[in-house]
Amino acid sequence: MIDEIKKLRRKGLSFRKIAEELDSTVGKVQYQWKKHKSSEGIEVSTEETASSSNRMRVGTHFWKKRILVPTEHLTAWLIDKNKLFVYWKLLDVKKDLVSSYFDKPFASYEQVLRIYDVTHILFNGSNAHQVQEVKLHKKQGISLLNELQPGRCYMTELGVKLSDREFFPLLRSNAVHIPRTGLKQNGHLKKDKDYFLKKEHLVPNWVEHVSTYSYYEKLSNGRN
Repeated sequence: MIDEIKKLRRKGLSFRKIAEELDSTVGKVQYQWKKHKSSEGIEVSTEETASSSNRMRVGTHFWKKRILVPTEHLTAWLIDKNKLFVYWKLLDVKKDLVSSYFDKPFASYEQVLRIYDVTHILFNGSNAHQVQEVKLHKKQGISLLNELQPGRCYMTELGVKLSDREFFPLLRSNAVHIPRTGLKQNGHLKKDKDYFLKKEHLVPNWVEHVSTYSYYEKLSNGRN
């Protein structure tokens, strides 16, 4: 093997190219080369053996940065007693997927942010008490939601309108509880808690749950 490595090195091939030519690995080629040089009393320079390793580290860093590190999100923060700050990042690969699936450029769709009142329910994407929609500008990445009701729980979704009635969700945020603002709102969960304590096998009625979301039609409005 070393004779073949020597011939290819004389041609100026890198360890990576030699490994490909010999159907081997870079590590095995470098080991044989270093062993050969040592037998001749020649010390292998660090630059000679490090070039391939550097390329591997750069490649690994690239893939970690591009794939393994999550960069897509839709996050909601409570910044006042009835105000949410919502920000998001949607990956281009998901936009391309939507364009390919529906055979239409992503930029041609109207992007909207939906705000769901999911207080005391197991949210499945279409059973919210009330739904609001905010139209977004192109390349918009933040939104401020005002006039939310105290003592309620809200969740948001980023998506596109396929038609006047069809909404296609792409990202879903965390649930945010709006705090109570008055004494009259105290004890509003007592009835639910008492009922749950008597029937422990049931899911508590006051826990909001994020389920797998899916494509659905028509707004759900006016459920109290």
